Amino acid sequence: MLTISALETRAWIAKLTAGAAIGIFVGAVIGGIFFNTLRSQESAMAFIRIIPPADFAALAASANQVTPDPSDNSEQYVAGEVSYLSGDGFARSIGQKLGKTKPAEFTVSQESKSSVVSIGSSAPSGDEAIRTVQSVIDLYGEQLQQRTDQQMRLVLPLLDQWEQSNATNPQRVGDIQRLRENIRVQAASASTVQVLQPPMLDPVSSLRWAIGLLLGAFGGGACAVLFLMARRRRAGRGSVVMTVADAVDDVLVPAVDLRVTSPGNLDSQQSALARSLYAQCPSAEPRRIAVVGVSSSSGSDTIASLLELAAAERGPATLISAANGGPTSLPQTDEDTTLIIDTGALGLSALTPEAIRAATDIVVVARVDTDTVIPAMAACSAAAAGDAPVLALFTHRSWHWQQWTTRKGRAGSHARRRTTDDTEPLTSDSGQV
Repeated sequence: MLTISALETRAWIAKLTAGAAIGIFVGAVIGGIFFNTLRSQESAMAFIRIIPPADFAALAASANQVTPDPSDNSEQYVAGEVSYLSGDGFARSIGQKLGKTKPAEFTVSQESKSSVVSIGSSAPSGDEAIRTVQSVIDLYGEQLQQRTDQQMRLVLPLLDQWEQSNATNPQRVGDIQRLRENIRVQAASASTVQVLQPPMLDPVSSLRWAIGLLLGAFGGGACAVLFLMARRRRAGRGSVVMTVADAVDDVLVPAVDLRVTSPGNLDSQQSALARSLYAQCPSAEPRRIAVVGVSSSSGSDTIASLLELAAAERGPATLISAANGGPTSLPQTDEDTTLIIDTGALGLSALTPEAIRAATDIVVVARVDTDTVIPAMAACSAAAAGDAPVLALFTHRSWHWQQWTTRKGRAGSHARRRTTDDTEPLTSDSGQV
């Protein structure tokens, strides 16, 4: 009983695993497609650094430091630039740059009162969001260039005048030229936006199909498991073994694998199984064994074929298949002939009551994790109407990988046995190995 109960548990776990795998696959496909088709917003983000530019007029006047002082006013300058970039006027300019009739939608914020500024935008497509953020950077860079050019137009002519007026003073001319180069270097830096991170899509928004795949897989697997558990609980498949075992006089072992054993596939190993099952029947020979299936998938025809195979080795034996249009009454047989009657599933043959009354052994066949409690109880109750001992035999259907492993093991054992039988010990003339 422990072996059959363990077999029932393994069959249930295998079915649960297969159902969960199917649920995970189907749920992942549905979730990925569903999330990928949602009209959600794609988000793009970029980071730039805003540094207060030098005051070229102050540099030309040989000031000791740039104006405004970055150590004191950098935070205020960045905050002012953020306010300007967040204004409606700048948003309308971006909208016009993108060919829209309304202001563009984007956000500009200062990161923790530093010189780093984030620029973000959300749009129905990732390309549109990136294009909006890049347009903000480009337009701001153009405006910085305009500011720089405006200062340079004021400072450079003044330096040219100073250089001409001091043409007789080579040292002064050299100072003015170095000052001009210094201003040009700082102008080149001030007219360029320092991009710390180019516009990039938010991974969460760009990979929503992956999120849908994971959520769908989890939901599909969970739903499949819950469905199988509810179905098993409602049908009572989990208690078939105990229900049948409690209702009969004895249980025949081992359980029969229907994938390996079939009426048309009875090899030498199946013959050994048939002899084992037949030997466990308690009545004296010749016997009349009625085989009653709980359902059409229980495998009563396979069990009847096994019993007929074993009985034929001991004397005359006849197999009667009463299911699906078989005979409605028992035929006349010799007294020394063993009669195996396959009634099929309960209710399929009118011969079932007569076969049960005439039987010396009654075998109720139930398939593990397939048959349900109510048909099993009905089959046991019908079998109890006879005077013969009622026996239970459980069947199952292994998975393909289990069958392949079993056959591989058998082939290996046959090969080892042939090697042992065909190899003779080598001896010398003195008889020593």
